[in-house]
This record gives sequence, C-alpha cells and structure tokens, in this order.
Amino acid sequence: GTRLANTGDTGLAAVAAIKRRCIMGFCDDIKEIRQRCFLSQEAFAKELGVSFATVNRWESGKTKPTYKTMKLIDDFCKKNQLDFDIRRKLEE
Repeated sequence: GTRLANTGDTGLAAVAAIKRRCIMGFCDDIKEIRQRCFLSQEAFAKELGVSFATVNRWESGKTKPTYKTMKLIDDFCKKNQLDFDIRRKLEE
C-alpha cells in the first residue's frame, strides 16, 4: 500500500494527489516517448493530432489519453521503433 507522509494536507488533498499519480503512471511514459524522439510537447501534439495543452495535461497527470489516442500513441511508437506496449497500459 501507499503510505502518506504527514505533510499537514487534509485527507482529501492527499487522496486527490494519490489519485492523480495512480491515474497516470502513464504520464511518465508519455513524456519518455516524446523525449526519446527529441520532440517538444507542441511537436509531439502535432504528430498525434492533439493540442499542446492535451499533451501537457497527460504529462502532468491531470488527464488520461482516450483509447483512440492511446492507439495513436501506439502507432507513433511502432513507426518510430519505440518499445511501448499499449495493451499492458490498458490493463493497468
């Protein structure tokens, strides 16, 4: 289990912080994929046909890509010969 440090946060703030991290174990993967191709968030967004703000929200853990967008990310990785198993991510 996850242990919470006593930071003085209210319980709700701590739960929200954990939820953000849990929603997006994926956020680090998105950033790594983008950086391995030496792309800015803006350039990566253009490659996928989404907005810069969308990529930024994924990487910060605020939102999660849709299934359709995950497929685009998977296709991008295959095209660029990056090891990324979208099926494993969908099961998490």
